[in-house]
Amino acid sequence: MAGTTYAQTVKVQQAYECVTQGKLDSAKLLIDVAITDPESAKDFQAWYIRGFIYKEIYKQKESSDFKSPARDVAVESLIKGLELDVEKQETPNMVQNLKFLGSKYNNDAIKTMDSVNYELSVLLFDKYISVYKICDPAFSEKSKRVEYYLALSYKFNVYFDQDTLDKHLAVAKLYLQQVLDLEPNSPMANKNYALLYYNMGVNIIKKMDYDVDLEQLYVLQEQATKLFKQAEPYMLKAHEVSPKDKTIVEGLQGIYYQLNDTEKSNEYKKKLDELNK
Repeated sequence: MAGTTYAQTVKVQQAYECVTQGKLDSAKLLIDVAITDPESAKDFQAWYIRGFIYKEIYKQKESSDFKSPARDVAVESLIKGLELDVEKQETPNMVQNLKFLGSKYNNDAIKTMDSVNYELSVLLFDKYISVYKICDPAFSEKSKRVEYYLALSYKFNVYFDQDTLDKHLAVAKLYLQQVLDLEPNSPMANKNYALLYYNMGVNIIKKMDYDVDLEQLYVLQEQATKLFKQAEPYMLKAHEVSPKDKTIVEGLQGIYYQLNDTEKSNEYKKKLDELNK
């Protein structure tokens, strides 16, 4: 048994030497065998070296693969190494490597933030968050999530404006609500939620052609009015939090104009004029 353990320790060293020589395939084979030994599996150095090897594999072979298996293995190995490094001998180096890999998750989350890959984007963003929470005790998960969800919801708001697909509307609303769950007083999220409903109402009004029959006209007007009323509380909340934001004041003016509330529309027009002075 002692001889077996020694052999596995040698494999760890050989794996490290291979990776320094650029022999990544050999290094991978050696380190994967080494950590199957019970003693090596308790050695933070073995996990650190494994994480480093797989990080290099990711960098050299899978950096353009959003679903890179090597990156995931590197992260898992480095986290295991951190757990075992009780005396913090290699902790700074492992944290540095983890931050590099975490930043790559974040970059890829941004690159995949589109109508086709957005679910992958969310997965990659969650991986970024989980890595950085380990690396930096002062890391602000909430602010990062608010920033990301706002960006994602805005993307899908734009998609919906272009194609009016229900699935794009659903995603835009889902991630706006995620922001409001985290930060109910977010002026941006409340404003964007209001604009989502407002623009839907305006699009309905645009469908009211001169030759539309009265019954259909009544239905369209009811639909538009309902949407403008849904927009109102979100825009009011945004104004409460950020009273000097001109776009919010302008939004309230427009909402009350569409609701035929001339008094309130003029009230916010006056506020907007004062802000523009």
